[in-house]
Amino acid sequence: MKKLLVISAALFLIACSGKKTSPEYNSAVHEYSSFVERYLRGSFKAADFAFYKSVDAFVRLDSFCNASRVYIGRYVIEAKRGKDELLNSASKYASLDNCTVEERIISFLSGDNVTGELPQPYSGIKDLHASNPSPLESYASKEDTPPESASRIYRMLARHYTGKDTKKAEEMLESARRIDSYNGWTLNLFRDNILLADIYEKAGRDNKHLLERARLLELKLDNN
Repeated sequence: MKKLLVISAALFLIACSGKKTSPEYNSAVHEYSSFVERYLRGSFKAADFAFYKSVDAFVRLDSFCNASRVYIGRYVIEAKRGKDELLNSASKYASLDNCTVEERIISFLSGDNVTGELPQPYSGIKDLHASNPSPLESYASKEDTPPESASRIYRMLARHYTGKDTKKAEEMLESARRIDSYNGWTLNLFRDNILLADIYEKAGRDNKHLLERARLLELKLDNN
């Protein structure tokens, strides 16, 4: 069995066949993890450097499914929608090996109709699109769900409830904010405040202080 990076919205985890992974493989995983951490802290230039080091390391290992997953992971981290260059690169690498799961994820993220089985959290996101948030809420709350994945999912759930159930929307967003504040993820805290301002606006509440907080956080992005 291949050693694959299992995508969980924003983070890659090692799924081994029981064999010890090589230092080169571990280094590639480390570089991707560095990309995630730096990007969410708002250090975009440093994140970019780590990202391409991870891609290069996996290509050198002839691990094209993992190279594809690195691009998928960046697409998710950047909160992209629809087809774009990142997914095109992911698709290019996936076509070089038997990367069925990656190709299915790429199709789903591109907005195509996917009939096959999707891994979490994508299956839960598909349920959310069908107005069933329960599977995604359950996934986000699990102890073994990576924090950056849980944060993103809680924001998705907050958007789902915005305009429908303000209390629930604020509850979901507060869960994301706690994660982001603990980890010092300035970009996500900026996203949290923008979304909370939208929740306030739709509820007819003053949101000027939230927009100011978001403005100040935005000034800190890519300054470190």
